[in-house]
Amino acid sequence: MAQFALDTGVSILTFFEGYFSISYPLPKQDMFAIPDFAAGAMENWGLITYRESSFLYDSSISTTSNLQRVGIIVSHELAHQWFGNLVTPSWWTDLWLNEGFASYMEYIGLNHAQPSWNMLDQFVTVDLQHVMGVDALSSSHPISIPVENPSEINEIFDDISYSKGASIIRMMSHFLTEATFNAGITNYLNGRAYMAADQSQLWEYLTVEAHRTGTLPADVTVQEIMDTWTLQMGFPVVTVTRTGDGTTATVTQNHFLLSSEASSNSTWWVPLTYFVQSDDGYDVIDETNWLVDTEMDITGLPPSQNWVIFNFQQTGYYRVNYDINNWNSIINQLSTDHSIISAINRAQILDDAANLARAGLLSYKTALDAHVYLSEEKDYVPWYSVIRNMKYIESMFSSTANYSIMQEALQNQVVTRYNDLGFTEGLEDSHLTLLQRTLIVSWACLLELPDCLTTAGTLFENWVTAGGLETTVAANLKSTVYCVGIAEGTSADWDFAWQVARSTNLASERDLLLSALGCSKNQTILANYLEMAFTEDSGVRKQDSSRVFAAVASNDEGRQLAWDYLNLNFEAITAYSNSFLNAGSYIEAATEELNTAEELNELIAFKTKYSEILGSAARATDQAIERVSTNVAWMQANYDLLLDLVASATSMSG
Repeated sequence: MAQFALDTGVSILTFFEGYFSISYPLPKQDMFAIPDFAAGAMENWGLITYRESSFLYDSSISTTSNLQRVGIIVSHELAHQWFGNLVTPSWWTDLWLNEGFASYMEYIGLNHAQPSWNMLDQFVTVDLQHVMGVDALSSSHPISIPVENPSEINEIFDDISYSKGASIIRMMSHFLTEATFNAGITNYLNGRAYMAADQSQLWEYLTVEAHRTGTLPADVTVQEIMDTWTLQMGFPVVTVTRTGDGTTATVTQNHFLLSSEASSNSTWWVPLTYFVQSDDGYDVIDETNWLVDTEMDITGLPPSQNWVIFNFQQTGYYRVNYDINNWNSIINQLSTDHSIISAINRAQILDDAANLARAGLLSYKTALDAHVYLSEEKDYVPWYSVIRNMKYIESMFSSTANYSIMQEALQNQVVTRYNDLGFTEGLEDSHLTLLQRTLIVSWACLLELPDCLTTAGTLFENWVTAGGLETTVAANLKSTVYCVGIAEGTSADWDFAWQVARSTNLASERDLLLSALGCSKNQTILANYLEMAFTEDSGVRKQDSSRVFAAVASNDEGRQLAWDYLNLNFEAITAYSNSFLNAGSYIEAATEELNTAEELNELIAFKTKYSEILGSAARATDQAIERVSTNVAWMQANYDLLLDLVASATSMSG
């Protein structure tokens, strides 16, 4: 079961030696799987340790997503042999030099080992677009942040250090060019080998190389640019407003925040890239325009009937809004021939539109019109963006009287792709097709599409009849089949699945079952399951407590149970875990879908009640309060509006 990790590790380690032009300095690299390990993995020099599910893979039982996860984590830990071990940050303030680089290089390494997986495309949806959701809160924090006590160390092992760090490194590699960036990184690693470094030293090495190759003007430094991205939190929304004839655009930047009540005067050095509609498709404008102040004009654009799209391949860490005429031109292109626009930029357009609407900067009608073409969308990356954003809308409606109206609209949006993919895997299905089927089937069943529930229920019955044989259900469908079967099944079905989870020798199979057991609609079962998660010798390992808690909290039937349990037992939970590393994740999981004023008041009272012991969960609590506040405001502003839209139009249909 370790063969894939071994083969991938050898391939990537050899690749990194060439990529960095620096040999791995130790005589060997051992990798071990540990049965009970809180972290995903740890990059100890020469002896990397892994949680079992992050290392072991059985092709007859494990899922495609588990295969990719093993590859990503192996690549991440090997990248640390250079970023973290060979050169170590001077202080925790620059933790992102470790984790941001490893989180970016994990994609570079795995893309080399498995080029057909399109890992560089997946980065945009899995990391960049994901972390923008966190960084759009006023309770976010800069990547580089002073650290003065141990609880603050734990706080910064978060999405900002990892995913935002990776996103701005990717942006930097594009505006410097990959060749200049790589040469500068090699010089940095050589120059600081076996020593400590801070980000200003990294900037110096990159600036020298950028000036040598001419990719930056002599009077501009990397530090001048990148300090705007590392020393202040957040990111901009770039608004492009074209003149009547379309040939000139005024481009402005503002801090993008989900809350309309928050404000900021922050500005960034924004690398503007764009491409324009042409007679034979589109033309990419090679030159990078720097938006340094709040506003600039760009000339030489095509006539107004031709669209322009900024942020080519979404290499920049910013959102883009347009005047309504340009939005309509883009929407028309998606409807007539979406393939003219790359999968990454389609994902960007859909993600930007949904989040601009969520923040009140774009009408929901326009945002949803951009989704009309989805019956023709075949690519995994755009669908990943769509479903993440539609899940937010679904979760806001899920406890309301009119949920069925929204549910039907979302079913209509996905049903064509669901019918295309179905439950049956083909022998020639690509890695991305397998991932997409898992995504689409899971979403369709969550929306209670009748055929999905029926098929999943039958497969679950077959699995029970076969005594829980691990190969009865196709690996990539297990999470959905187990969840539906347990949700629609009896207490005996739950007990059976629990016994299988306890007896399986494969960690990834156990993970699937532990999550699925949280899908039950029986509140007594869910309450008992929560107790088991934080009880010694219950059968739930401490490393899996957060998985069980999140599974119950994400279930509409378990959401209130999980929140009440956390509110009542927070001190005991953190004491049991003996670590505050997971405390923030419990708070996030329990509160993510709360959206009433009463729930917001309960959360504020929670902060007051536990203020003395929150420790590293303090920031997560502030973020939860802000997130729930924006949910409450969103419901007030958009609930009735969206009901009217989906009731009167087919704007969400694929």
